[in-house]
Amino acid sequence: LVPSNLPINFIKIDVEGAEYNALLGCQGIIERHKPTIVSEFSPDLMPGISHITGPEYLKWLLSLGYKLGVVDTLDGHPTNQDMSIEAIMDAYYARSADHIDILARPQ
Repeated sequence: LVPSNLPINFIKIDVEGAEYNALLGCQGIIERHKPTIVSEFSPDLMPGISHITGPEYLKWLLSLGYKLGVVDTLDGHPTNQDMSIEAIMDAYYARSADHIDILARPQ
């Protein structure tokens, strides 16, 4: 339990396709504190677990006032931090892995 007077500055989430469900549960905290969010992004798993598509998840983050980028697997730095949904999806498919990590920063 976090005291309500302490700011929440950072959220890291990796729950195998349930990221939307978990973040939806703390949407009030996200809207109030605008923390930086690092999220695993597994769009192939999301429909079966979160009942949302990858692009819908990204659109939801954008609707909360976030800019999105992809975290580089080699050095952990974010790529372009203002990527479109299409660019993030392209990065996911180009990586040929089961997930990528995305960085959501408040605008």
